[in-house]
Amino acid sequence: MAWIHATGGVQSPFFLLLYLLPVGAAFRHGFGEAIVASVLFAAGYTGLLAARGELLANLSEVVPRLVYTFLAAGIGLLIAREIVEQAVGRLELAARARAEDARLRLAAIVDSSGDAIVSLAPDGALESWNARASEVFGWTFDEVHGKPAEILLAPEQWALVADILARVRRGEIVEQVETVGVRKDGRAVSLALVASPIRDAGGGTSGIALIARDVTERKELETRLLVSERMASVGTMAAGVAHEISSPLAYLRANLDAVADRLRELGPSLSRERIDGLTDPLGKARDGADRVGKVVGDLRMFSGLDDDRNRPVDLRRLLDSIVDLAWNEISSRARLVKEYGEVPPVHANESRLAQVLLNLVVNAAQSIPEGQAERNEIRIMTRTGAGGRVAIEIRDTGRGIAQEDRARIFDPFSSNNPAGPGMGLSVCHSIVTLLGGKIEVDSELGRGSVFRVLLPSAPARS
Repeated sequence: MAWIHATGGVQSPFFLLLYLLPVGAAFRHGFGEAIVASVLFAAGYTGLLAARGELLANLSEVVPRLVYTFLAAGIGLLIAREIVEQAVGRLELAARARAEDARLRLAAIVDSSGDAIVSLAPDGALESWNARASEVFGWTFDEVHGKPAEILLAPEQWALVADILARVRRGEIVEQVETVGVRKDGRAVSLALVASPIRDAGGGTSGIALIARDVTERKELETRLLVSERMASVGTMAAGVAHEISSPLAYLRANLDAVADRLRELGPSLSRERIDGLTDPLGKARDGADRVGKVVGDLRMFSGLDDDRNRPVDLRRLLDSIVDLAWNEISSRARLVKEYGEVPPVHANESRLAQVLLNLVVNAAQSIPEGQAERNEIRIMTRTGAGGRVAIEIRDTGRGIAQEDRARIFDPFSSNNPAGPGMGLSVCHSIVTLLGGKIEVDSELGRGSVFRVLLPSAPARS
């Protein structure tokens, strides 16, 4: 105001500078400050002109100037508002872009995870999952969306699922629970689960996150290792039993032969009836000793599990030994028919192949109820198959295998024998595969089964 007063009052050009005051206030502080600045300018300016005696005489100029002051404040407010809105909009867009980028990165990490990641509603309904979950469980997400989480697990695990969900709803984190899941096709899958609550902004539980790792292969390897260790123990025990029996059995055979020879020497001095009455029991005892000797030989063959070398194996001799070992299982359940075709020796590890064939023969016998041997049959066949492979078939007239079970009959923990551990056929499949062969099954529920082992023949000796 001093400048305006010093430079001519109403004629001073510096009144234009005072328009900047409300505009600056509008930019700097906002609406309220811009009005106050405009009022102060108007009051100060009119007061100055009134003091100089110029107000009334120049009212036609002063009034527009005051109006322009308020207009300048209004324009300043509009411009400031537009600038601020644009700046805020750009900041919000940048923030949303960063958030979306972070969300997409997180979604990509989740979707590319090697573990199945599943999101559940608080009531346990499936809300979302990643690509790995579809691979593990065999379902598409559209097929399971909104369904209860129990459909992913075996029925005997449902109580465990209910307990896990209840604990997570209370805010707990449940770590490394091993359970058994079920794929869409019904196959079992071993899982290691981690379950944790999904928190909302208020800290409450808005959902449940499940991370499921497929540990089927690890569990299968562990079980096979256990089976291998057990078989090694059985082999060691069998070798020990065979060794302990061998010496007294040799003495028994030698003494039986000596008694028989002595009886022949005494023949002229004894009646024929008397000699027959002694030699017949001796002959039966000698036959029993020979049978024990054959079993000992079979045990020695079966105990060689630590020998990993493949060599030519005579199937006829091996199968006869298997039948001897399994005879107690077979004799009370079925007639045994041997149909050995002329086949070359196979290239295999004899002990491991014996393990496979013994398992298949015992399974065939156990699929038939006891006490009906005259009505049932176990047939063991050998023939030359396609491609020069040797085929071994073990047929039975037992209970058979349902169609839905045949696809997973060689999976770990899948068993058609209620008394079995569910690993025998899985181990058989692994051994045959390692021998370069193939194992197949044909079966019909109530009609029996055919297990077919295809093995490469031994190379001809030069």
